[in-house]
Amino acid sequence: MIYNLLPFGKHSDSGFGLFAKTFMSAARVLEKEKKTNYAFGYEDFTICYLYRHSIELFLKSVIILLHKYFEVKISENDSSSKPLYRNTNGKIINLHNEHDLASMFHYLISLCNTYAKQINHITGTYDWPFYNMSYLSDMLLVSEYDKGSDYFRYPSSKNQLHDEEKELVKQTLNGNEFVEEYIVASNGEHLTLETYDKHGETISLYEMTGSEKIDNIREIMKKYGNDLELFHIAIRHFMFNDI
Repeated sequence: MIYNLLPFGKHSDSGFGLFAKTFMSAARVLEKEKKTNYAFGYEDFTICYLYRHSIELFLKSVIILLHKYFEVKISENDSSSKPLYRNTNGKIINLHNEHDLASMFHYLISLCNTYAKQINHITGTYDWPFYNMSYLSDMLLVSEYDKGSDYFRYPSSKNQLHDEEKELVKQTLNGNEFVEEYIVASNGEHLTLETYDKHGETISLYEMTGSEKIDNIREIMKKYGNDLELFHIAIRHFMFNDI
């Protein structure tokens, strides 16, 4: 893309789209590496964060681009250095300070509904999924877990209700004896750690398992990230002649 070779100030969206693409690309590389050279552990959280942050940046980019093309002004203070939008509570927010994916997604749907005929005509596509409010339900789930963009970055976050779901290691046998030996084993799906005392007796057993909920959220973000990337490319190409 030629715009990749321009300074951020020359980008129609001040560089948000370019950074969105880099985070999306990094997520895809890590996910591919995981499939070909699987490492047991918590790498899924890194992949989830990369997908999640790419969605955040794509949303900000698309909102900025649609505002610019359709000359939408949220307030007199709205500018390229301070892009604004109205959140679900009706409050005017600087997009630089917003991290709630569901709120931005809700606003994008309202933009797409307002300018649906023009967007369809310009892009030549009539099946963009963002016109339907039902598309918001999955993004609400993502925001339920990671409204502030800290859930996938830290072992503990502001979301204490769901933090325990990040713990993939379960202790199935507990003992207090001093550990003399241990064995790590794999059955192809799970890792186990078995510890022994000085008599060779098992004193603790830990099993590392996956999380279906985290896997589900990752797949949601992967799909929506792909959709937003395609929408972003179409808008840049047809509305701003970016190639």
